[in-house]
Amino acid sequence: MKKHILGLLFAVFLVAAMGYSGRLGQIREGPMVNNELEIHYNAINDGSHHIDNAIVTIWIPNLDYFERTSSFDLGRGNKYGGFIMVPRSDVPPGDYFARIMFYSQYSSDSKWMWITLE
Repeated sequence: MKKHILGLLFAVFLVAAMGYSGRLGQIREGPMVNNELEIHYNAINDGSHHIDNAIVTIWIPNLDYFERTSSFDLGRGNKYGGFIMVPRSDVPPGDYFARIMFYSQYSSDSKWMWITLE
């Protein structure tokens, strides 16, 4: 068991040392458009390497809802902004806890936030 934990810690250190550092920036609710809620996000590459095929996902456990973006690339020091549309149809109004996650082959980041569906 100790060997597995040490191996995992070494892998995390190795990836961090390689200069990959993608993360989520600001995330906010946008307006309702055509009965869908816009969730705006920013992905940021703070590392020293280009990040290929990054993806942003949203998961709302109470609604059993999962959506992902198309893949995108992030150059060194670049930002990428986009949005995910959350459908409102057949969903009771209320506040829902959502997880927004950025991930690529070498880095990931996630944030939890409350979203309001009216």
